[in-house]
Amino acid sequence: VTDACGNVSAVYTQTITIVDTTAPTFTVPEEITICRDIAGNYDRDVANTGDVTDEADNCDTTLDAAYTDSDIAMGTVTVVGYITRTWTLSDGCGNTTVQYQTIWVQPVPHISVSVPDTLFCNESTINFTIDSLVVSRGEVMYNLDVTYPGPVTGTLTDGSRQIMDISDLLTNNSDSHQTVTYRFSPYIQGKPGDPTCNAGIDTTIVIHIEPTAKVAPILANDELCNGDNVNIQLSTVTVPYRGIEFNVDAVNNDPEISGYTDRTGLVVSDIITESLTNSGDTARLVLYVISPVTLDVFGNQKCFGINDTVEVWVNPTPRVI
Repeated sequence: VTDACGNVSAVYTQTITIVDTTAPTFTVPEEITICRDIAGNYDRDVANTGDVTDEADNCDTTLDAAYTDSDIAMGTVTVVGYITRTWTLSDGCGNTTVQYQTIWVQPVPHISVSVPDTLFCNESTINFTIDSLVVSRGEVMYNLDVTYPGPVTGTLTDGSRQIMDISDLLTNNSDSHQTVTYRFSPYIQGKPGDPTCNAGIDTTIVIHIEPTAKVAPILANDELCNGDNVNIQLSTVTVPYRGIEFNVDAVNNDPEISGYTDRTGLVVSDIITESLTNSGDTARLVLYVISPVTLDVFGNQKCFGINDTVEVWVNPTPRVI
């Protein structure tokens, strides 16, 4: 500094340091839910879960936010979990901003479906017990696809359903066993704003429905002499899933008639033949009530059908008085 007389002061130097204390800014991606594929894989890439695109700073214009993931709360293929993503943005002056994003990962949709049996009599009600096998963020549901063959009617329709037990009344209008197929395709209906996870594990239930068993007996002679053999052949139009048998109940209340017997477990190739005796003086009637019944998968009698009755008259031996 110089005064009016030309005197000059000593020279002094002042240093002014500008310090940046303003942290950079950015918008963290929103909380998001993602799905697994049927193998349990999922895509956590920022292209699928969201990226930071608005980094800003008062001094640095070349910033790019970085992230690290924590899988401590990560779920499994059966239980929902989440990834904690930590986003960090630092400028050249060491100012740092940290924000957090939650990425939910759904399990693979999977349900259990069970039935008490797979072979049913005609006009049976099939009860399905249904439950979810996963814990999800949202509601586990399923799409039902039922395939009824032409001769079969049922009470279920295709479409989306909640997890609860259902039943179906099946009627087989043919003489052959029929197969009904039920396909259950589970999915997760996410919370509002979440995606629907469709890559679930399907369950297929196959039900065999028997026809109503029928018998068509063929009687050789409906009027016998005393001591003659009755001859009844068995035939049927029924085509069962496993097999068919016939039970025979021989009915007569007259004490003078003998020789008739009940039978169980006959097959089509069997012939009902036995000698009938009338010790009286009056023709008497013997009834053969034939009951067809289809078998279960173990060969036991299961589904009883429509009975048919054969009438056989047994004459006495003529006498001269």
